[in-house]
Amino acid sequence: MRLLLVLAAAALGGCSMLLGVDTDRPLGEDTPPGEDGGPTLDAGPDGRDPREGGPISDGDVQDARDERDADAQPPEDKEPPQIITAGISHSCRLKSDGTAVCWGDNSFKQSTPAPGKYKQISAFGYHTCAVRTDGTVACWGTNGSGQSTPPDGVVFKQVSSGLIHTCGVRADGYVKCWGSDGAGQSTPPYELFKQVAAGEYHTCGIRDTGILMCWGRNDVNQANPPPGTFRQISSGYNHTCALRTDGKILCWGDNASGKASAPEDTFTRVGVGKSHTCGALQEGMRCWGDNGSGQTNARIGTYRDIAGGDLHACGVLTDGRATCWGDNGSGQAPENPP
Repeated sequence: MRLLLVLAAAALGGCSMLLGVDTDRPLGEDTPPGEDGGPTLDAGPDGRDPREGGPISDGDVQDARDERDADAQPPEDKEPPQIITAGISHSCRLKSDGTAVCWGDNSFKQSTPAPGKYKQISAFGYHTCAVRTDGTVACWGTNGSGQSTPPDGVVFKQVSSGLIHTCGVRADGYVKCWGSDGAGQSTPPYELFKQVAAGEYHTCGIRDTGILMCWGRNDVNQANPPPGTFRQISSGYNHTCALRTDGKILCWGDNASGKASAPEDTFTRVGVGKSHTCGALQEGMRCWGDNGSGQTNARIGTYRDIAGGDLHACGVLTDGRATCWGDNGSGQAPENPP
């Protein structure tokens, strides 16, 4: 699950210092979704994007970077986009017509999606963000740290919501983040990426070469990814798992309840929750970690996408139906969601 660039994380091991991060869950105010507008590409490498490099785990950013060909094409991600997602006590998915539907707790409007057509969606904590068909991002839910205020008019290929921050892969392959940055989780390295996965106070991504890079808090090695080449990635609070190109899942970070101890199977997809992880098989689903709320008791079926929440999980079956399991105290995990 990664290769050479992981030397950066190993060399910089240790825990990032938190600068005024409030570890309490946000109780942010409602925020209107991002406004539609003609998409314009954000400043590229020659325009010196605000992300000129950042901590991989802690310390100074690596100065040795590849010289980029000005005519180089952005990396292509051939993995199917994320179409179902889960937060603390709500869940969302994209319907076949591209509209978003959410269910569960709606205390901060996290289950009230912005109107529009979308191609990818991601939730964490009490907010959700999604990439519109024109590449701009809309977010809804709590916004106490600015995690639901995406940059206007920037074109993205993929977005990932963290607890109180959000990151996305721009159309040119560079990562842009917004929201809390107290642990460096919103300061990505100035490299090309195919995918990004935001956690609680750390973020990881798959580079254009298929190797992994992480940045932000590293107190339990959640920002020290393994070597290898990978195709899909998912982050929880303080552990992350990624699907290797050979179908094996590798996880790193906190391993309480065995949530980061992936079984030796061949998988097609991985979804990480707070204290559990699920992987889609060629036929069926296998989950591991804490099962105090039934979050590892996946329903029978073959899945095309999966997502882990706090104490629940959801998936989309190959026939297009969605289903959830685990804690359903707020209506976030019904067997037959909308």
